[in-house]
Amino acid sequence: MPEPTNTNFDTGSTTVDPDTNQVYQLVGGNNNKSWVLQPATTPQNAKKRSSFVPWVQAAPSTQGGLDEQGTPIPLKATTFPVVNPDSSLRYPMDAIYADSDYVTFSFYEYQPPYRRQGGDTGVFGFKANYNQADKYTTTVGRTVVMYMPEDVSSGFKANWGGKAVSSLTRDTLASAGGATVLDKIKGAGETLKGVGDRLPINAATAAIKTFVGRFTGDTLTQDDLLGSVGGVIFNPNVELLFGGHDLRNFTLRFKLFPRDSVEAGTCDKIVREFRRQMLPTTTVTQVFNFGAQEAGLRGTTEGFIKVPNVCKVTFMKGGEVHPFLPQYKICAITGVDVNYTPDGSYATYYDGRPVATELVLNFQEMKLVFGNELPQEGASL
Repeated sequence: MPEPTNTNFDTGSTTVDPDTNQVYQLVGGNNNKSWVLQPATTPQNAKKRSSFVPWVQAAPSTQGGLDEQGTPIPLKATTFPVVNPDSSLRYPMDAIYADSDYVTFSFYEYQPPYRRQGGDTGVFGFKANYNQADKYTTTVGRTVVMYMPEDVSSGFKANWGGKAVSSLTRDTLASAGGATVLDKIKGAGETLKGVGDRLPINAATAAIKTFVGRFTGDTLTQDDLLGSVGGVIFNPNVELLFGGHDLRNFTLRFKLFPRDSVEAGTCDKIVREFRRQMLPTTTVTQVFNFGAQEAGLRGTTEGFIKVPNVCKVTFMKGGEVHPFLPQYKICAITGVDVNYTPDGSYATYYDGRPVATELVLNFQEMKLVFGNELPQEGASL
């Protein structure tokens, strides 16, 4: 293995030679940096640091071809996105770079949609802000950074249904839709005339239905009578009407294969973090502005549980939101499924940690998406 030569990283960065397990640290100033061997630092401690650099970046290979003079061109080296290890969990620890595609999960405390906030205006003090984007600004828990899964997809579902109405209803609606008051009055007159024209037919079918039902017990509809006798039925006047659209649901699957004890610990923390964020808690401090701290009101909060936290799922490309993959509004975590034998057999490391774990995350978007929210280009919902 060659020694590390790429110094395009922050001073203090560390790297580990995978063949010798030797630790190097980047020292020096702006234009005079160099990698120095650190025999007192263990590889495990070096990998825990936020400034850790994978060996393939610190000591890039020369597989980038040859320049015009025949000199080997090293492969382009990249750096990690800046992530604080104390507030974030990352998997894989050494495979998500500054120019990688990846997905982040940020957690927020649930904000009731109709809770009045200071400064709210409008009816009953509620300000119309459907998306509530301004209420989800402070994260809770630890942000999770994961590799891009293989099943990224998105879809919208609109509910359209056929609606059948009687001729009287059809004519009434047509009259109400007149452009002017005069048109509405004229349409109402035509509707009444049509009802009068159909009175003999309606009276005849009603009499036959009553006779048959009374003496035979059979139940017939007007269409049964008209179709079997005259070969006609009432026009069903079916129209396809819009009935709203659905909240989006999506599922992301990850396979976790820890390669050392540090990464195994991270995988375990990621699973625990998702479980903790999706479940309600019993730490209720206030209900309708009545709190347990008030004298004699301890039972006020003991009979309730707190709504779970919610999640913002963001597909990223480097340090920016991915411009070609779907983005989501705040989501509820509806399921966290963990399979400790994803390959069909039980296997663990020496300390009992599973060799492989499958993590399946189910989400549902908490707000509807509208067409005017979708841009013509760039990152979109």
